[in-house]
Amino acid sequence: MKTLYIVRHGETDWNKMGKYQGITDVPLNENGLNQAKACGQALKDV
Repeated sequence: MKTLYIVRHGETDWNKMGKYQGITDVPLNENGLNQAKACGQALKDV
């Protein structure tokens, strides 16, 4: 059986403000970048 890993996007400033992003491409903030790096480290050997 195969395993599927689902990863949500990291934090953006709009997330923190509770603002709806829709299809707008809002960049990750500093915390979001750290979350993405941590996720990459957690999944690097998968």
